[in-house]
Amino acid sequence: MNILVAGCGTGKHAIQAALCYPSSQITAVDLSLSSLAFAKRKAQDLHIHNLEFFQADILALEGLGRQFQIIESIGVLHHLREPIEGWRILTSLLADAGMMYIGLYSAIARAALVPGKQYIASKGLSRDAAGIRLFRKQVLAEQGSELAKIACFSEDFYSLSGCRDLFFHVQEHQYTLSQLSKILAELNLRFLGFDLPSDKFELYRAFNPEDPRGLNLSVWHKFELENPRTFSGMYKMWIQKIG
Repeated sequence: MNILVAGCGTGKHAIQAALCYPSSQITAVDLSLSSLAFAKRKAQDLHIHNLEFFQADILALEGLGRQFQIIESIGVLHHLREPIEGWRILTSLLADAGMMYIGLYSAIARAALVPGKQYIASKGLSRDAAGIRLFRKQVLAEQGSELAKIACFSEDFYSLSGCRDLFFHVQEHQYTLSQLSKILAELNLRFLGFDLPSDKFELYRAFNPEDPRGLNLSVWHKFELENPRTFSGMYKMWIQKIG
């Protein structure tokens, strides 16, 4: 089985895939040469031999000439200048009936970050370490305010790289489940389910007992409106190419 990890970063996801699917061949791509170099060293340290790394832009993968049974891309597409085009290209590389594991930002969940982004813009804070530290210092000093609440959104707030990704990323797209439902239909993809903690699934099942497998995206959208922290990380979902 051939598996593509699109946007592998420093290799954690790709290495996990190689360990989970030891009889499969894993291909991992990323734009950053420094990240790929680190990932390759880690794979060598772990004596992983079913994993290869390449520098590539997802938006330039269409001519790859290969098909994959599984494609995984978590937290990458929403940072492309054209996320849906990138998704379409990945779909073209997916074998018929192949599966995708995709992670995208929720517009509903990330609405909680708006006060922080507005503050950064109003103060003209830079996205370097000094700017991020100044931002966090101000947030933590604003006890009881809307701004202070963002410190509880994610533990990523407390690391430089995590805080930069939460609040300072130069390019970010967000989606609702209503939008994603339409995109899946356009790309000829079938929704198979979310990767979520069991307690959140149980809350959804109580909300909609008629959908025990959690496959109704329109009801999930209504559920998320009432429970906006459900997808505070991302929408992580398994989907399948209809063919």
